[in-house]
Amino acid sequence: MITILTPAYNRGYVIHKAYKSLLQQKNKDFEWVVIDDGSTDNTKEVIEKFIDENKINISYYRKKNGGKHTALNYGIKKAFYDKYNVNEVLQENKLTPEQIAKEVEEVIKK
Repeated sequence: MITILTPAYNRGYVIHKAYKSLLQQKNKDFEWVVIDDGSTDNTKEVIEKFIDENKINISYYRKKNGGKHTALNYGIKKAFYDKYNVNEVLQENKLTPEQIAKEVEEVIKK
């Protein structure tokens, strides 16, 4: 299993793209850790809705705004599994359905 870290600051309007991409993954053996870096929009509510759907393993953490690097460091401390940092790519773009499976293969090789 791997951890996907996503730092988020005011990403309520776009983070659904990441969620939909994760739902389409062929390998669902991952946890998605979202670190809210002090958002002032509806990021929290959007993520809570995803958690309530219970379709994938999601952990949500909120912290005081400190910048992307502090959110990533916080997420690494909270992550349980091997790390895979998708950050902005995950928030803004769509992953291929095989992306997680490929990353798991790479982790296993190491």
